Amino acid sequence: MKVFRSLNRITPKKGAVAAIGIFDGVHAGHKKIISHIVKRAKALGARSIVLTFDPHPLKILSYGKKAPKTIISLEHRIRLIAELGVDVLVVLKFTGRIASMKPQDFVRRYLVRKLNVKEIVVGSDFHFGSRKEGDIKSLKTLGASLGFSVDPISPVAINGRCVSSSLIRALITRGDLEGASALLGRRVSVLGTVVRGSRIGRVLGYPTANV
Repeated sequence: MKVFRSLNRITPKKGAVAAIGIFDGVHAGHKKIISHIVKRAKALGARSIVLTFDPHPLKILSYGKKAPKTIISLEHRIRLIAELGVDVLVVLKFTGRIASMKPQDFVRRYLVRKLNVKEIVVGSDFHFGSRKEGDIKSLKTLGASLGFSVDPISPVAINGRCVSSSLIRALITRGDLEGASALLGRRVSVLGTVVRGSRIGRVLGYPTANV
């Protein structure tokens, strides 16, 4: 998987099937969306592209006051998305300028001109653009005039609960790692480098790993 931190280096070669979202946690619902674009891209002879954002948009939109703690780090997110067989991952820096863009401008400038999308796959509650003015309906309208289709994916439910990053955060916060793992589709985990600590754990009889 090729990773781009900017859209300036991407050349719109053959068409793309793209998924757009934060994908924090890369949970079971995210995997359904991303696996779908990989399958569709192969069928169409196109590239599968995931467009994600960093930092979390709420950090910009709420000036850092309401931004949720992320389930996993950006590097962890990149690794998990790569494991799903995606061709290209674009990590777009989320700024105030992007937050204030009209939906139609975002679609034309980024999705059509830069990524040359032929099909866009998103969650059924997808919103984008200034004040979240863009939604599935407006995206389909833009697609009809700009030459791409839109495929909304229905939510995934596990154990009677709709899978979402906010629910997983809540479960982890209250210590329900088993419940969170079920929604993630894997064990709750962190990605980091083990470094040398003070070795106090050895003295106490409880060796630890400093990440």
